[in-house]
Amino acid sequence: MTRVLDGELRGVYENRRTTVADYLREWLAAKKLELAPNTYAGYEACVERDLIPAFGRYLLLDLRPKHIDA
Repeated sequence: MTRVLDGELRGVYENRRTTVADYLREWLAAKKLELAPNTYAGYEACVERDLIPAFGRYLLLDLRPKHIDA
């Protein structure tokens, strides 16, 4: 577990099949208790409305600036 967490801190992900959508939803779930309800709702709306439709199908490891630029 320590190796996985260390890798994630450096931007190296153990599960090479994680999609951007999966990662964003995990991130939201992890942040839910830390954020004010309205802040969480805004983040969730942005993730579900904008980010996942645009980038969710990509593997996290494959996401590049060119995808965001497009």
